Amino acid sequence: MGTRSLSCWLVVVMSICPGLQAAQSVGREFQSGERVVAARAAVLKVGQEVRGDVPAGTELQVRSVKGEWVAVALLRETGEVRGWIHRRDLAEPAEYARRVAAGETLDAYPRSMQLANFKAHPQQSANTCSAAAARDLLHHVTGNAPWEMLLFMEIVGEDHKGLSHLEDRLRQLGIDNPMALSSFGGTPVGLKAVIGKRLRNGLRCDFKEISEFEDRLLVIVRSINNGWPVIAPVVSSSLQHWITITGYDRDSRQFSTSSFGTLSFDDFNTLNSWTTTPGGLLGRAFQLANEEHMGRRVLVYVTKEEPAAKGGAGGPESAQGPADSAGLPRR
Repeated sequence: MGTRSLSCWLVVVMSICPGLQAAQSVGREFQSGERVVAARAAVLKVGQEVRGDVPAGTELQVRSVKGEWVAVALLRETGEVRGWIHRRDLAEPAEYARRVAAGETLDAYPRSMQLANFKAHPQQSANTCSAAAARDLLHHVTGNAPWEMLLFMEIVGEDHKGLSHLEDRLRQLGIDNPMALSSFGGTPVGLKAVIGKRLRNGLRCDFKEISEFEDRLLVIVRSINNGWPVIAPVVSSSLQHWITITGYDRDSRQFSTSSFGTLSFDDFNTLNSWTTTPGGLLGRAFQLANEEHMGRRVLVYVTKEEPAAKGGAGGPESAQGPADSAGLPRR
């Protein structure tokens, strides 16, 4: 299970690939009375109160606009529900239809999908979870399963090169050598290099910083439908481990994994999001990882796309919508 894996503290919060730009709102201002569509799953809020869930593709009517927040009405059988939604979560109907056709939204994909004939090899050492995940991915994509310990040594070597610029800061934290960052299991830096050099036919490996769960879900769904597993770290105060995601079911909200069995979306989001930070040396390493934007949420995956510019989708300026005012009457 890789219980000592410093690998998985390097859970990298990443910039999003081009398809995830669907999460961004259109550039122009929305107008009162206009029909819009939820570009991704969101919630209607008034202050801190959640008025209702809004699945991606739901049609809404604009009531008013206040900065980055849009007051909208959602029609249900029980009546009209009103609340605020961030403008980045909205799109014009025609633009949303284009995104669906281009595979840039979850609605473009099946509700569930499992990789066919995926084989998971037993992990050979407690500290080689990253290499085991890389081996499983490579076997499924290329048909070749390199020796796990060879992959592990290569990952550690690539990490050492990729993280050597942190040597002075690591010493200040009490870590004598950058190699210590990966000698317990590997980092995304090494995973990307080791997997990437073994891929063929125009495929490449990448890892991205993805703060929003819905955006991580889209990367996973798209990759599984392309026939490619996704590697992700899961972290708690006592467990640091790389897992390989091999399928999903959006109706039951569960992932299938090679080493964790079935994992609910909520559990994955918690384990993949650093809700706790270990103490001691590991905690100090986490501190540095977070400062380097390499300590939150990460997906390592196969792609044919060019790498996106750093800086992808972030959260709203505030975790709550505006208060019950400015064009949104109380229900």
